[in-house]
Formats: sequence, C-alpha cells, structure tokens
Amino acid sequence: MIALLERFPDAKFDPIFYWFLEASRFGRYSGSAYTALDEDLRDIKTAVDAPAAVVALLKRIPVAAMQEEDFMRDYGDSRFGRLMLYLIAYQRQAQDWDKAGQRLGFESGEVLKDFRPQWHHIFPSKFLEGKVDSAQIDALGNIAVIGPGINVRISDKDPMDYLDRYGIGDEKLQQQLIEPNRDQFTIENFPALVTRRAASLATAGNEYLRQLSSGLPEFDASNLAPAPI
Repeated sequence: MIALLERFPDAKFDPIFYWFLEASRFGRYSGSAYTALDEDLRDIKTAVDAPAAVVALLKRIPVAAMQEEDFMRDYGDSRFGRLMLYLIAYQRQAQDWDKAGQRLGFESGEVLKDFRPQWHHIFPSKFLEGKVDSAQIDALGNIAVIGPGINVRISDKDPMDYLDRYGIGDEKLQQQLIEPNRDQFTIENFPALVTRRAASLATAGNEYLRQLSSGLPEFDASNLAPAPI
C-alpha cells in the first residue's frame, strides 16, 4: 500500500484499500512473503497508473464473493471477519448502544483515532451456554460492534432484557443488520437468527467491496456477486 501511494500519490484510495482488504483476506503475505513482495513491487513499478497496478496485484489473489459461512466463523479466530464486521457497521453509520448513541468510531462529529471496538455477543454467551450448538455462540453472525461502556453493563443478560433496559431501538439493530423482530429473540430461534444475519452480513460485505473496486479496468466484478440468502 505504501509503495502504491508513493508511486501514485494522487490515486483514488478506494481501489487501493480494496486490494489491501483482499490481500489480507486471502493471506497474500502469509507464505513466502519476500517472494510475494518482490512480485507486487515489480507490478507497481511497471504499471502505467494506479488502477492498472491494482488490477495486476489482484490477479495474484483468488478473489471471490463472501459467503454466509464466512460470518459463521468464530469471531476470535477471524481477524479479517472482525475487520469486515466493523467496516460494515462504520459504512452504515451505526450508533453505539449506550444512551448517547454516538456514531461508532466518532466523537463529537470527528473520527476518533484511538477507538477500540468491542465485540459484543448479541445473544450473550453465558445466556446460551449449554442450550445451543457452542460453535454458533461465537459466530460473527452473533457479534455486534459497540463501545466499551455499554458492553460492560450488558454482561450476560437475556437480549430482550438488555435491549429494553438500555433503550436499544430498532434503528440501532438494523444499522448492524440485526432483525428488529424482538418477539423472535428467543433461544429456540437463535440458530435461524444467527444464520440469517450471517447471510445478510455476507451480502453487505460484498456490496462494500464492490463499491471500493468500482471503476477498475478489466476487473471481473461478477466474482463479487451477492452471496445467496
């Protein structure tokens, strides 16, 4: 990314960020890092402009659409999944779940550079423990992005209890692609709810990636078709 911005300082950032996300997602530098770096730096050096460089870099990555199962992974083992979860919430201008309702990552209208997102179980893990498939409890589909203050207070409460107690309205739920039908927030319905949200997150993630990559020449956008729901 630094090499791209140094060679093409006036380049549009979105496609470069798109490449960065895909390179992170598919572990471009997790194997023979020096070989990969040499290849990528050579592509940047010989490209006529930034879009051509990004397309060349993308040809070395197996770009594919995000799927429902990507968001059924354990949030603790998926750093890229957590990043996408935050980016989706950020793009949708999601608000924190405390009373103030400040936009996540912001303070008084300004981006907060040291914001640290909290990964909150929508259905708290202790509330579900021993009642559902343990693999689904920590799925990204059961994780919301919130601030540190409200995360501590919610603890292991029944979701219906804490949503009402802290005044977390339907709009805040929808901002993070959580179905607002509160009468469905039961342990029995949890498996279906988490699966549907995982599918919605995959669709939103694909749309976000498509927006970043729009305008790239010779790029096959069909690879980023929405995941089936």
